[in-house]
Amino acid sequence: MTHEIRKAKIKCEFTNGFSLSPDTSTENALRKILDAVKNGKTAEVKIVAEYMDGTEADFEFADEEDEEED
Repeated sequence: MTHEIRKAKIKCEFTNGFSLSPDTSTENALRKILDAVKNGKTAEVKIVAEYMDGTEADFEFADEEDEEED
């Protein structure tokens, strides 16, 4: 069962940095960041979703290679 989300925060840490022009539109910036996540260029992605009833859920994806190095 799914619940309606009021807001979500996404934090990405990139493995080798990430280039993005300050003049990039919001839509293109989001597209580039999502492409980087999709293509495995992130070391870690954290998402915090806040639902309409006030509850929160945390989702985290970390690169398995980075976890092995710790």
